[in-house]
Amino acid sequence: MTRHPRLGRGIAGTALTTAVSLLTGLAYALPAQAADPLPDNGAGARITFGQGPRADRCEVGHALHIGGAAVKAAASKALGGTDADLAAALFRKDNLYPSPLDDALRADRASAVAYVQGADTRKKGWEALNRPYAMSATGSTGMSLHAPEFDAGIRAFTLDTQEALYDTFGQDGRSAPSAASLDAARRLAASLKGKSPAGDDQLADFMLYPSNVEGPFNSTTSSDVARYLRQGGFPAQAPTEGSPEYRTEVETLKVSWAGCDSWNPDDPRRVLAPVTASAYAEWEAEYAGQAKPRADISAAETTAAAQAQKATDAMIESIGQAWLADQILTWQKFWAGKPANDPNRPAKALFTQAGTDLTKARDKAAAQVTLANAAVTAAKTAADKAAAAQTSAYAIADTAKTPRGRGLLYAQQSAQVVKASYAATQAAAKATLTALNAAKATAADSKAQLALSQTQAHAINTEFRRAAAEEAAAQAKAAADAADAQAKEAAANAAKAKAAQTTAEAAEKTAQSGAATAKAARATAEAASATAKAEHANATRERGKAQAAETRAQQDAATAATARSAADSSGATAAAGYATAIEAQQRAYAAKTRAQDAQRDKQAALSRAAALEAAAAAAEGTAAAQETRAAATEARSAANTATTAAASAQQEAATATTAAVAARAASVRADAAAYRSESAAQTAQAAAQTTHAAAVTAHAAAATAIEASKAAQKNAENAEAEAKKAAAAAVTARTQATAARDEANKTASWAAVTAGYAYAAAEHATAARDSAAEVIKPANEAINIGTAYKEVDSSAAYAVLIGQTALTLAEQQAAAAKAKSDDAAKAAATAKALADKAAADAKAAATAASAAAADAARAAAAVTAARASAAAAAKSAEAAKKADANAQAYDAQAGADASAAQSAAYTARSEANAADGEATEAERDAAGARSAAQAAENDAASARATATEAESDATGAEAAAKDAQGSAKDADTAADAAEEEYRKRIEADRASTATGTPDSGPGLNASDEALLLKECGQSCVDDYRAAKALASLDVIDWVKQNGADILLEFIGEKDLKRCLGSGDVESCLWTIVNGLGLVFAVGKIPQLSKAIVKVSSGIAKFLDDVVQAKHTLDRLRKLLETLKKGQTVAQCLLSLADATVGFAPAASRSSLAAAAPAKFCMKSAIGKDKRLTNLAELSTKNEKVQADLNALFRKLMEGNLNPGISNGGLSNGISYARTRDGARLFYRKLGDTIEIVGKSDKKYEDKVIARLKEIYGN
Repeated sequence: MTRHPRLGRGIAGTALTTAVSLLTGLAYALPAQAADPLPDNGAGARITFGQGPRADRCEVGHALHIGGAAVKAAASKALGGTDADLAAALFRKDNLYPSPLDDALRADRASAVAYVQGADTRKKGWEALNRPYAMSATGSTGMSLHAPEFDAGIRAFTLDTQEALYDTFGQDGRSAPSAASLDAARRLAASLKGKSPAGDDQLADFMLYPSNVEGPFNSTTSSDVARYLRQGGFPAQAPTEGSPEYRTEVETLKVSWAGCDSWNPDDPRRVLAPVTASAYAEWEAEYAGQAKPRADISAAETTAAAQAQKATDAMIESIGQAWLADQILTWQKFWAGKPANDPNRPAKALFTQAGTDLTKARDKAAAQVTLANAAVTAAKTAADKAAAAQTSAYAIADTAKTPRGRGLLYAQQSAQVVKASYAATQAAAKATLTALNAAKATAADSKAQLALSQTQAHAINTEFRRAAAEEAAAQAKAAADAADAQAKEAAANAAKAKAAQTTAEAAEKTAQSGAATAKAARATAEAASATAKAEHANATRERGKAQAAETRAQQDAATAATARSAADSSGATAAAGYATAIEAQQRAYAAKTRAQDAQRDKQAALSRAAALEAAAAAAEGTAAAQETRAAATEARSAANTATTAAASAQQEAATATTAAVAARAASVRADAAAYRSESAAQTAQAAAQTTHAAAVTAHAAAATAIEASKAAQKNAENAEAEAKKAAAAAVTARTQATAARDEANKTASWAAVTAGYAYAAAEHATAARDSAAEVIKPANEAINIGTAYKEVDSSAAYAVLIGQTALTLAEQQAAAAKAKSDDAAKAAATAKALADKAAADAKAAATAASAAAADAARAAAAVTAARASAAAAAKSAEAAKKADANAQAYDAQAGADASAAQSAAYTARSEANAADGEATEAERDAAGARSAAQAAENDAASARATATEAESDATGAEAAAKDAQGSAKDADTAADAAEEEYRKRIEADRASTATGTPDSGPGLNASDEALLLKECGQSCVDDYRAAKALASLDVIDWVKQNGADILLEFIGEKDLKRCLGSGDVESCLWTIVNGLGLVFAVGKIPQLSKAIVKVSSGIAKFLDDVVQAKHTLDRLRKLLETLKKGQTVAQCLLSLADATVGFAPAASRSSLAAAAPAKFCMKSAIGKDKRLTNLAELSTKNEKVQADLNALFRKLMEGNLNPGISNGGLSNGISYARTRDGARLFYRKLGDTIEIVGKSDKKYEDKVIARLKEIYGN
């Protein structure tokens, strides 16, 4: 802890004067006057003599008030010594190392931490003792594992309030001027500005500077400001010594110093030196005169504070022990209400431990009372000492005619705090006593509860004994009643045995007659069984014949079915071939029609494509016709095989039918023999049943007699056993009645013990109430006295806290003691009621014992009667057993004969059933053979019909194939004519383009462009612009662009255009050049040759491109016209067919109306590359490939972007589609347009892909 800075002794005045001088820029020093009684103080605004010791007294006195035990001891020691001792207690070497008081404060803070830790340990100790009880009580018990924080307020004081006071360590209690006084002083200083002697204005400013008037370490006190106001500024002249003014100033200074405003007055002219000297001498004499009372009071404060803490610790510990006792009592009461065999019941040792722990808690609480009372005694001694010292100080003051208490300085407050600490110690001690009384009440309540449990146990035992006696009496009565019943049952069983004897002897005679009848029937049954067996053998032999014939018939049927299947397969092949041929005939005819239409429409490519389709269809039809004829021949062969197999199956069916008739005749004879055997067996069985019924009757009668005899004997035995039970129960009833009386006496005894403990609990509760009442006066005294100082004095604050805490805890403990007293009283009342009930139970047990004795005698008489009945029943049972034995022998003989007859009947029936089965199987075999024969005939007829139909299909297919060949030939003729016409038209277009003037027509305006964009995307706009640019080129411009300007030097434009438009450009050009003469062209022949070759090789493509561009413009302008009219465009770019190498849609313009609406505009880029063009021409030589390409084109145009049987894409954005016959079409989607970029068959596919990658990239 770093001590707060304050003005140093011996240099403060000089420092102040120097500071003021530096502020004003004027350094001055006022020498001491000749009359100055303190000439050694040096120059300055304040006289410094005596300030240091006074400030030290106040600072150490403040430490005494706010400190703990260590600080109080150190401060008290220093205050009782010399001024040098005070300075030493505050001294910090180099202003860095801790002073003795700093060390004491550190020790107090460590003690605070130790207290909190010790309090935690104490609380955990209570909880550890309580834990076995809280953990073993289940459900809602009101118990807790954790003890309440009884010292919560003390902890808070230690960690908060005490620490806040420690933080004021280093202050000295000086006063701070009020805001009102400061305002007045500043107004006064302002009014004196420029009027006061030199330096006063600056000194006043410094004195009233904000940081110098703000506490707690303000250099200007309220005394300084009051003096400045009272004197109207800084004093200019000294008051006359001995005058009232002089004495007023002297007394005012002493009052300021007593209030810890320890500084001398601001006196720049040192006119108050005599006043200061007089005040100093008088104050020191007054202070010294009361040194011993101050020392005694300081020591008393330290002692009283320590004793208050001891009493408080004793109070908290006693409260904790009272809580533990209450927890144990709660636990005891909880288990007292549970059955002894409760599975969760703790071990017996814990119940013993509970009693021990309860006694220990009470004893520990009693020990705390002793400690607290000792603390009260010590605190009283300190309080008396402080009071005596205060009285002594007052006497000294009176003698010196000084104000009482002023000379005590800091001890004046200490005297009051000692009283508060003593009162707090008393309150804590009385609260401790209250806790002890509460613990005693708890212990008494516990004993009352334990005595109640003993009372309850004996009461329960009494009730149990009464119930046992009554139960024994009931058992005796039940046994006597049972013995009577057994005697009556024995008599009834004897009569039953006699009747059973008569029945058994009559049944014996009936059994003898039935045995003779069964023997005769057995012989008849066995003879009929032998006949049935012989007929079964005959049926089996005939069934074998039928089965063999049926197997052969099935084989023939299978042959016929196989032949029919072969005929059906060949017939299906023929039908499919016929259908294929018809379909090919229709396709060839349709293709011929398209070729002829295309020829008329001057669509050469369309016509050639259709001709190729017709040729492909014709070839397919011819192949189908050949396959159909071969299938028809195979069907006829299979029909012949089926017919032969059907005839064989019919013969085998007749053989099987004959065998089945013979088998059925044998079966009928076997069945008749079985009926005879069964009739005889039934006669034997009836006789045996009669015999057996008689034997059963005899046996049952014998059994009844025997059972009745045994029952009678058992009745006699049971009657004897019941009589014994009745006798035993009578003895038990007497024993239990005696025990019930003994337990009732014990119940009464323990009820009295319970009442005694309840009285003790009431006494302790009364004591707790009285001791709690005794807490009120000292607690209130501690609160009232300490409240005035609790903000500045730790002992006062602690006394207030302990007073409040003691009041609360004492009230709580008194209430708890009262609750325990009430609980014990309730236990006593319960015990009294239990004792009364036990007495009634004992009386009832005696009554039950008397009734049991009478019933035992009645049971003995019943035993004699039962034994006589048992003897008569045994005699009848013997006679019945003899008749039963004879009847059983007759039953065995009749049963054997009936069994043999039945066995013979079973055998006969089995043989007859087997014969029937063989006949049935033979009939089934015959039916199977007939069915197989019929199936074979049906298959043969079907095969013959199929063969006939197949031959008809073959004839039709051959006719259709011939017709398809004719259509293909007609389509080829039409294509040849169309291509010749197309060639001539192209030559005419080239010539016209070469010799004519370019005219590409108008360009696109904004609205036209918008229509094209909407209909077919940016590609249409781009195509329009590209076509217009190309169509606008003149042939001469093209010649110049290709570096052939030299031709114009020798040939005129007209002749050049004529040659460029001719069929043989190169010959035409050389003819003109030759006509000019080689002499004229000498020297330029190489350039001319190069130009002619270049123009000749490229002009055809240029002219074709221009023609195609014009066609594109025509097509797009027609499209625009259609769109402007608001009409739907069905096919937007079909006219590209003539410009697409080796490719044509599958329909001419005349058939477009029937086609599906186009979803995409179609364009081709194949003609832009010679390599792709050549590969396309090579691939489409295959007619099937050409037909598949046409189909793929149609699907793409209709919006199917996956038109092939397999579809995929290259990495450069190009997609492809494949067909089963090898066609490969490559294309890419550009907005609403599909651009065809390549096509091939399977053979050239890799080359097309490689070229596409070269053009479009990987």
